[in-house]
Amino acid sequence: MCASCGKLMGVGDACPYCGADNKKVALRLKRVAAGGAVKSAHPVTTALVIVNVFLFLVALGVGGMRPTSGIFDFGAPNVEFAYRLGLMYQPAVAAGDWWRLITPIFLHLGVLHLFFNSYILWVAGRHLESEIGSRLMLMVYLGTGILGFVASYATGTILSGGASGAISGLLGFLIVRRRLVDGDFRNPLTMWIIQLIVLTAIFGVVVSRVDNAAHLGGFVSGALVALLLTKVRMGKGGALGLMLVTTGLVVATGVAAAQMGLSLTRGSSADVDGVTTCMVHASNAFDKEGLYVDQGKVGDLIDCFGTTASLGGEAAGARDEVIGQLKVAKDAHEHADAAAAQDASRRVREGVQRYRKWLDAHWALFFPPPARIVSTPIAPPLRPEAEASPMHEGQREP
Repeated sequence: MCASCGKLMGVGDACPYCGADNKKVALRLKRVAAGGAVKSAHPVTTALVIVNVFLFLVALGVGGMRPTSGIFDFGAPNVEFAYRLGLMYQPAVAAGDWWRLITPIFLHLGVLHLFFNSYILWVAGRHLESEIGSRLMLMVYLGTGILGFVASYATGTILSGGASGAISGLLGFLIVRRRLVDGDFRNPLTMWIIQLIVLTAIFGVVVSRVDNAAHLGGFVSGALVALLLTKVRMGKGGALGLMLVTTGLVVATGVAAAQMGLSLTRGSSADVDGVTTCMVHASNAFDKEGLYVDQGKVGDLIDCFGTTASLGGEAAGARDEVIGQLKVAKDAHEHADAAAAQDASRRVREGVQRYRKWLDAHWALFFPPPARIVSTPIAPPLRPEAEASPMHEGQREP
């Protein structure tokens, strides 16, 4: 313990938090006078629990509740809105939504999911925060949570969300830390953690939708961090490194939160339906040779897009490109400029292709295969009459 700030500092002499040199006589006397016991509040643990509960209530209040198909689905929020909040969705991450490896740490897919994660976080988080301090506890929580979802993404999980990866990181840290400090597993906290690990492993085998990769990734990374901070002697350079890592994680989480806010402004599935319908019509409006947009359909297509909303990002760029080139094509047809009409038609096709890639990367989960844009003379219905269960085979939640 640092005699100056009271935080866990490992075996080194320089405190990684306040930079105090614990070799100094004055600080040693302060440690003796304090009896080695320094009380600590738990602001980070409290804040994390509040954020988890708040976002769950937002998902329910704004997005609504999806039909319950079992005890684990009780109180489950609408999966589309939860996705827009930032669930880890593999195609979207692959398309560049890196922030979906962070935001899922704070999102839950059911009342039981939220309750058990919050309970374990409250117990384990307060203990860890008291022992290593608020900043290091936040670093462990965010770092292991992110690595848990990296493992989930890398092992092929399609859709996932929850704090379990981060909580597994806390448990991994605590059990290794207690083993190194105590020399055995007899500490009541250690025994409680072992029981949780056994129950989690059994649950992960019995329930297919549990994201075991996120659990394992978080636990292993937490254990390694505990080994590093307990066994490695850190000087001022190590202290600075820990501070930079913590700061980087907090900044990345802030940026991810901002992306979450932007995601909520980029259109619902109803808006996607509207743009997709017009894109299907645009894809099917070319002549038999596929060189020109049918002159008689250009006006109708422009009117169709005029009733749609902007979806933001790449989708907005593709939509704007198609609308703009349709207007160019219309003008070229009126002036009998074949070259300009052909060039505009080519750009319309490119815009449709850009939109299709965006749709496949971000909304494939919510649109069945018939909804994809295809070059056929028929535009099929774009939404199923009843929303399917969001958790298909291979889609798990930690």
